[in-house]
Amino acid sequence: MESTGPKKGTTSGDVSFNEKPVYPNQQYAGLSTGTMTDAGGGGSDGVDGKAKKGATPDHSGPDEVMLRSSKKNTDGGHTDSSTRMSGSIDTTTFDKSGQAIKNRTDNPDKSFSEQTLDPKDHSVKVREQKANGDFSETNLTQDGKVTSKSHVTNPDGGFTDTSVGADGKTETTTRNKAGLVTDRKSENADHSYTERKLNPDNSTTFHDQKKDGSYVETLTDKNGTSTTVHTVNDIKDGGGSTTETTDPSGNVVRDRVTRADGSYFETTKNKDGTTTQHDQKKNLEYSETTVNDKGERVGPVVEVKGASEDFAEKVKADIAQLPASTKKLLADSGAKFLIAGTLVGAMPELEGKRPPGHPVGSTYADIEGSYFPEKRTAVVAEYTSSGPSNRDAGAVRHEGGHAVDHALDYPSNSPEFKAAYDKDVAAMSPETKLREQYLVQAKGGRSEAFAETFAAINGGPANQSQMDQIMQTYPNTIDYVRKRMNEVPQ
Repeated sequence: MESTGPKKGTTSGDVSFNEKPVYPNQQYAGLSTGTMTDAGGGGSDGVDGKAKKGATPDHSGPDEVMLRSSKKNTDGGHTDSSTRMSGSIDTTTFDKSGQAIKNRTDNPDKSFSEQTLDPKDHSVKVREQKANGDFSETNLTQDGKVTSKSHVTNPDGGFTDTSVGADGKTETTTRNKAGLVTDRKSENADHSYTERKLNPDNSTTFHDQKKDGSYVETLTDKNGTSTTVHTVNDIKDGGGSTTETTDPSGNVVRDRVTRADGSYFETTKNKDGTTTQHDQKKNLEYSETTVNDKGERVGPVVEVKGASEDFAEKVKADIAQLPASTKKLLADSGAKFLIAGTLVGAMPELEGKRPPGHPVGSTYADIEGSYFPEKRTAVVAEYTSSGPSNRDAGAVRHEGGHAVDHALDYPSNSPEFKAAYDKDVAAMSPETKLREQYLVQAKGGRSEAFAETFAAINGGPANQSQMDQIMQTYPNTIDYVRKRMNEVPQ
């Protein structure tokens, strides 16, 4: 085609952002996208935009060019355009020297992508815009400095505007669908930031965080009353740190010592006056112990190994629902709850083994809970071979019942318990005995019955649907267990 601008020896199809200028910072070289091809190509007289007589479309692909045109611009440059079968239009604009200064593709849905070169300062602007008006725009200067901005519509009908300066500072503003600012954040290149949030209850939170993780956070309620929490992070030699969080009165409510490998030990003051000690390993496993103001345990040690955080929190809440006297009894006896992803995953030595009292062919992989007296450990698992467990609360109470039996020196072996249990078993029909075979087995039946009746009187058995059945089938056993638990110091 004819072209009215390119320098001698150069065609408009050979002009590249990478030729003039050359950018020293190669990580941004992709912004210039290589060669800016003259969209006019051929098939136009290059002057009045009319297609040459007899010109044929380019059948080079499924979205072939259907029409090419070129027109002169008032500044002496020219613009070449190609219309494709899909309806998209590719446009390249050249200045009077033949330098490509703009590439743009417009799509039928009104979205477009555009690259613009400023011949004066050789900066490049790249913009991608969606049909709904959302966009991202990046600017690159000749010396490698980058700035950007974007606009994104949020699912709630609001939107978020973000801009990044050449110094790496990011400004983000989020508005709801009514246009009200709900979040404004200013983050520096060193990751320090300030942020102000409007909360759903119309309170506001202001967070001022330093690069070392220290921060001051102020919560102001809708009436204007403010409370402030301080967290101070003290970096130690070798990569460790200590972090203190204070309440509005200046009292330390959380103290964390982080080790160089990322593991940490943290103490948290609870509202009831107790303190929770959390020892986090670098592999995300951890143990927790809660003590009173004298340093005495008020509940069993809790360990987490391989379970998700959501499941761990559920099981810890289940344990918290046990009577205070029971938790203190377990603490004093050295009992522990292990919250596991799978039982065998937490205790690999059980792989392929059959749990006592379970049918032939079953293994520990098939059950979600078990008590191991030699370790004084009650295990509650998130998954079995059948999938996720939904019996965490019942499993906590049942396995906790075994731990209580152990802590009380096995009342399930006492003459009193045996008399009550035997009376209940004697009253069962053959059908009931078949149904209750796990609890009436010759070896271990009394132990299982103690654990299950303990669970029943403290919220429900392992299978919650069997609550009424347990209460009706074991009235004498339940009376004994309830009486024995009432003897535990409160």
